[in-house]
Amino acid sequence: MAPEIIAVIITSAFAAFTGVGRALNTFNEKIQKKFDELERKVYEVEEDMIRDYVLKQDFIREMNGLNQKLDRIWEFMIKQNHN
Repeated sequence: MAPEIIAVIITSAFAAFTGVGRALNTFNEKIQKKFDELERKVYEVEEDMIRDYVLKQDFIREMNGLNQKLDRIWEFMIKQNHN
């Protein structure tokens, strides 16, 4: 085989491997960006849940306290009306 052909083969192989390497690097960067975005969205959902989510037991306890206050106000108003 002629030295020129060997040089062309080696250069072509090197270019092909370099192109594949760049393509993989670009692919990895895109995957990393998507992963970072997904991670950020999961963190935001977690923060929203911590801030906005109320346990059923907590809600019932708060409503019971509110109902007790309203009952006391109602009883006070009834007593004031009868006097």
